Amino acid sequence: MQAGLPDIGETFVLESANGCDLLVRKEYRDAVASGEFTNPERLAAEAGDGARLLRGRGKPVSVPIPGRPGERMVVRKYLHGGLSGPLFGGVFFGFSRSSAEAAVAEYAFRSGVPTFLPLAAVTRRFLALFYRAWLVSLEIQGGIDLLEYLSSSPDPALKARVLEAAGRTVRKMHDRGIVHADLHVKNLLARGTDGPAPEVFVLDWDKSRIHEAATRRQRLLNLERLDRSAYKLALRGVSVTLRDRLRFLRGYTGGDGMFEPAAFAGRGPARRIHALLWRIGDLFR
Repeated sequence: MQAGLPDIGETFVLESANGCDLLVRKEYRDAVASGEFTNPERLAAEAGDGARLLRGRGKPVSVPIPGRPGERMVVRKYLHGGLSGPLFGGVFFGFSRSSAEAAVAEYAFRSGVPTFLPLAAVTRRFLALFYRAWLVSLEIQGGIDLLEYLSSSPDPALKARVLEAAGRTVRKMHDRGIVHADLHVKNLLARGTDGPAPEVFVLDWDKSRIHEAATRRQRLLNLERLDRSAYKLALRGVSVTLRDRLRFLRGYTGGDGMFEPAAFAGRGPARRIHALLWRIGDLFR
């Protein structure tokens, strides 16, 4: 494994399948190894009416797992984002990002952080140094990402519970030493949003890092990244109030006074500049 990542050799086995390197969870080997993951569209077609296309980069697809009634797997292709997306698409160089993400996800899952269970990391190399990659995970069924949830104008009392649960989940992630590379509202998945004890899961561990302990600065940067994504929703007309953001922070701190809520309450010059640049970029999408 790459330096700094946990060893998952006891849980996963590495083998070749369909011209790819397949790092697959042992107990799912027979069910997963036969899939044509390098062609999710074909995989979806073979699954028939049981397949679902999901939102997100890489056009992830959800299909039933053969031989495991009621379980589904999500296959997500790795694609470059931002300005490099149109240029490089799904071509990467060096160490497999899908293997690295599977290792971080496995560590998070074992550590009690609510997240998906990684099933396989698929890497197809070409020209020796380049590769394409896919990640296969167990689907968290019945969930809705926070972007979609907050856009649905939920009941304020229920929303408060969900946001506090999100805060507790992110706090647990940081307490386990994990710093998320792209923490925003779409990478948090809520389930049981109509009940008294909602659950919130962390998604997308790509390029995330594991430390012995997350520093105060690392925590603040992660939280500010999440807060910026919430602020963007407000610019789109989605109701994300200051009270909502403080509800999340209350769940995160658990009343231990780690951070002052006022630190996240203002809209200083830096945030206004960020919002302006985001609006300009939105015109060219």
